[in-house]
Amino acid sequence: MASVPEDKNRLVRLAKEMRVENRSAMDKGHRASAEYKKRRARVESASRGSICSRHGSAVTCRHRPDSVKQPPKSILKSKTSTGGTVVTRSQSTSAETGKENSAGKEKSNCIHVEDIEDEDDEGGEEDCDTDLENEVAKSQISKADNSVEYLYDAACQRFALIPLSAFTRQLEDADIQLNNQGLSSKDMMAISIALLRNTLCTTLSLAGNDIGEDGCRYICEMLQDNVSIVRLNVADNNLKTAGAKLLSYMLKMNAGLQALDASGNGFIEHDAKYFASALQDVTFRLKELDLSHNNFSEEGGVLLGAALETNDTIEKLNLSWNSLRRKGAIAIGKGLRSNLGVKQLDLSWNGFATEGAKEIAEALQKNSTLVDLDLSSNRIDAEGAAYLAKGLQANYTLDILKLSKNPLTSFGAQLILQTLKKSETCQLKTLELFDLHLEKDAIELGHEVCELRPEFDLVYGVSLGSKPNMYGGFKRRTVKEKEVERPKEPLQILLDFVQEKGINLMELFSQFDEDNSWSVSRDEFKQGMKNAKIPLTNAQMEELLDSLDKDGDGEVDFGELMFGSKEFEDKQREREEELRRAALAESLCDTAVLVAERADSDGELGN
Repeated sequence: MASVPEDKNRLVRLAKEMRVENRSAMDKGHRASAEYKKRRARVESASRGSICSRHGSAVTCRHRPDSVKQPPKSILKSKTSTGGTVVTRSQSTSAETGKENSAGKEKSNCIHVEDIEDEDDEGGEEDCDTDLENEVAKSQISKADNSVEYLYDAACQRFALIPLSAFTRQLEDADIQLNNQGLSSKDMMAISIALLRNTLCTTLSLAGNDIGEDGCRYICEMLQDNVSIVRLNVADNNLKTAGAKLLSYMLKMNAGLQALDASGNGFIEHDAKYFASALQDVTFRLKELDLSHNNFSEEGGVLLGAALETNDTIEKLNLSWNSLRRKGAIAIGKGLRSNLGVKQLDLSWNGFATEGAKEIAEALQKNSTLVDLDLSSNRIDAEGAAYLAKGLQANYTLDILKLSKNPLTSFGAQLILQTLKKSETCQLKTLELFDLHLEKDAIELGHEVCELRPEFDLVYGVSLGSKPNMYGGFKRRTVKEKEVERPKEPLQILLDFVQEKGINLMELFSQFDEDNSWSVSRDEFKQGMKNAKIPLTNAQMEELLDSLDKDGDGEVDFGELMFGSKEFEDKQREREEELRRAALAESLCDTAVLVAERADSDGELGN
């Protein structure tokens, strides 16, 4: 179980302290301002001759009707804690002349009438305005010291940080993006304090900042109090084992978070137990979890697979690039058989090989929720494809199956396509076979499946160039795309016709040139093409003539025909050379990845 931070409410305590300090400072300033306003009002009132007369114990205000009498000043009580009696200015003056030695004592027990508010005076506009100002000011203080902007500024001042402009610009945004900002642990503390009471932000992205354990701790503490953030991205932050513990504890405490991306954080096989513990906890509510590009290995795969058996909340799970291997595949396959939540699962680049494919295929026969499965780059061969084809026969929920970059061969693809053609249960809509060369039989079978299943889409690798399979270059295409393939260029059709008939361009041109002038008009050229039954439409003939008639004189001579054909062939060779280089570069890249993967499985890397 993840260790609980000793002071898990540290951020909350710091935020409260800063709010108290702010409230105290603002309240003090406001009291001083209010006192100044009251004294200023009294001075202005006196200058207008509106000071009340002092005659005995009753006070009559000259600017008010005589019928409105004020209570005797002798009965007004002080609001001070000393409980002293309020006296008039005349009484105070007589007291001062008679009792100068006890002046200090009297001042401590009484205040003058002009220094207190007349609570029974309903016509005192200045006092009413002051009361309203007090309420407004208190409201403003409360709003200010709870705002994200105030909390962030106060935190930056306390920890001697320069405010991050990228953060301040997004304070009112629902999606706060702070990827690759080089944030320190103190930066994360200030940001976490600011987000404690934030209710606007729903997505927080902090990928690529290398925040480490301390930064992760602040984020997790904040999320124990903040339930508005539903998507968190902490990918590539070097969290390691300590971060795995903190994230696991936070996932058990936070009921609002729905998606977490913790990929590329250096988690090792033993760290999987923390995430497995969270997945099996009854309080776990996460729906999307990305743990790709870590190094859980086989043992980690076993732990995560066991957790999948009981979890029913995760809908999207990414475990790609984790070297789970055979044992991991077996455990995950077992977990999938009873799992009722996962809909999208990415297991690519894990080295499952044939045995792993067999376990996943058996899981497909039992699983009733999985919709999207990615098994790309797992060294699955034709035998593994046969197991998967068998698993698909009994599955009725899977829509997308990705098997790109696997050595299935065209035969393995045919086995899966045959299942789709015959099975009434399988509902597969997309089969991805990127970077895999399919033979003609497999492509034709794909067309048959598309005819039977209009919603089905086969994505595969098609060889490029005028000479198929010569260089092994592949282009990603679909069977449906082939049906709308762009027609050949007119000159290519002409050259193909000459090659098919076993004649050369000179022999063909001589059939058009009746007067042996080695030049024909456009009409003569068109009529000769029709007589020779070359499969060109009128529009294609016009396009061909425009490309051959370089000088625009309305005629095509034999030299223009030869030059045009040579120019076209040169362009074709250049294009094929570019494709060959691109295919070679891609092949070298794939080979390097495969060699590294095999060396990793043999334990050669890192030794």
